[in-house]
Amino acid sequence: LRLNYNHLRGTIPAALAKLPKLQTLFLHQNHLAGGLSHVFVDPEPHTLVHVDVSNNQLTGTLPPALFNSTAMQSFAAASNCFSGSIPPEICIATHLVALSIDGLATASHCRDNIQAIPGLQSFLLKNQFVGGIPACIFNLPHLQSLHVSGNELSGTLEATLVVSPSLVN
Repeated sequence: LRLNYNHLRGTIPAALAKLPKLQTLFLHQNHLAGGLSHVFVDPEPHTLVHVDVSNNQLTGTLPPALFNSTAMQSFAAASNCFSGSIPPEICIATHLVALSIDGLATASHCRDNIQAIPGLQSFLLKNQFVGGIPACIFNLPHLQSLHVSGNELSGTLEATLVVSPSLVN
């Protein structure tokens, strides 16, 4: 289902993730708002292989149930207004080939979530994505592309970190 590059508004209907044979859900480059928690609900596994919700106005956290499928190969949610942290359940998605979660809380179109700092021409994010990157992400066996820049993540990359040889980007 490819509904990307439109002017769609509203929330993502929960029924989309429940379609029994749906494998591709591309909703990027719209004006969709709300969260994903009502779409990806535990314990209902989904059949989605490719999901792209980038460049919308989505808020809330990344729901752990989103990653409860071993069929998921690509997930992109860059440039939205998410908050919270990367759920450790992401490590369940062992067939993940591409993960793009750049700027989860920094989208320029979410200006109501950004406040000006008096006296400076800068901004302070009200919503922040916090925490670190679960170490297991680096060792997902099929992961080739990992994009997590622009999230204000913190933590330590351990010297003993195991990195999958499939990771190239």
